[in-house]
Amino acid sequence: MWDLVITILIFVGVMGVTAALFGGWVIVSIVRLISRAMSGQSANAPTLQQFGAGPTCPNDRCRTTNPAGARFCRRCGHALGQPQRASVRRAAMW
Repeated sequence: MWDLVITILIFVGVMGVTAALFGGWVIVSIVRLISRAMSGQSANAPTLQQFGAGPTCPNDRCRTTNPAGARFCRRCGHALGQPQRASVRRAAMW
């Protein structure tokens, strides 16, 4: 008899913890969605800060800043040219 009661209590406890974690996740997701909507940022659109500022399109009508390492403009498709390599002197650090 007591085994059944303990099993039911454990089951109810696990279900309660699961419900609390899921409810917390839902609340955090809703708050993040509302904050993104208020700031005007799309939920899935990456920002230039995530990519790093790269080359500017040479097309006079476009002039869009593209992600670093891009070979073509993300807005008009114009070729951006090859990145220039610069020689770097490394200093010893002790």
